[in-house]
Amino acid sequence: NSLSFLYGEKGELNSAMDAIQKALNIFGESGNTLRQASARIQLGMLYKDKGDYKRGLENILYADSVYLAEGALDNRKVTMNNAGVVYYNQADYNKAIEYFTAAEQFFSKGEFDEYVLVNRANLAECYYYQKKFKEAGLIMDEYYGTAVKLGFNRIAMGMANIQAKMAFEKGSMDKALRYATDAFNYSTASGAADQ
Repeated sequence: NSLSFLYGEKGELNSAMDAIQKALNIFGESGNTLRQASARIQLGMLYKDKGDYKRGLENILYADSVYLAEGALDNRKVTMNNAGVVYYNQADYNKAIEYFTAAEQFFSKGEFDEYVLVNRANLAECYYYQKKFKEAGLIMDEYYGTAVKLGFNRIAMGMANIQAKMAFEKGSMDKALRYATDAFNYSTASGAADQ
C-alpha cells in the first residue's frame, strides 16, 4: 500500500497500480478486510489520477461499505473526503461538498489531524469555485492558523493559495500578494515548490 502511494506521488501510475494490485492480493489471501479497504481507497485515488472517475469512486465507496460493515466508522472520514476529491476533480462542486460535509460526522471533537485540515481546505476550495467567498472565508478563519501552527506546510500552502485567490477576486491586491507569498513560502518549506 505504501509503495503504491510513493509511486503515485512520483507520477508513476502504472507502477503504483501494479503495487496496489499486489497488496490487494496479499490482503485478500490473509482475509484482512480492513487492509483491503485501505488498498481499495488507494486504488480509487489512482483511478482518479488516471481520469477514470467512475472506477475511482467505485473503489472508494466499496472501501466505505467495508468500513461501515466492520464498524470502523473513524475510517469513513477518509472515504468521504476522497469521494469528495473525485467529484471535485470533475468540477462537480455540489456533490464534492456533500461528501466533504459528510466526513465531518466522523471527526473527533477538537481533532486537528491532516485529514480534518485537508477536508476543510477541500471544502473551502469548492466554495471558492462556487463564488461563495463568505463560506470559504469562515473555514479559512477557523482552520488556516491551525494548519500553520501544527506545521502542516502543504495544507497551509493550499489554504494560503485559496486565501490569495479570494483576496484577488475581491480586489484586495495587498492581501492577495501577502497570501500568495505565504503560499510560496509554505510550498518551499514542504518541498512542494513546484506546485
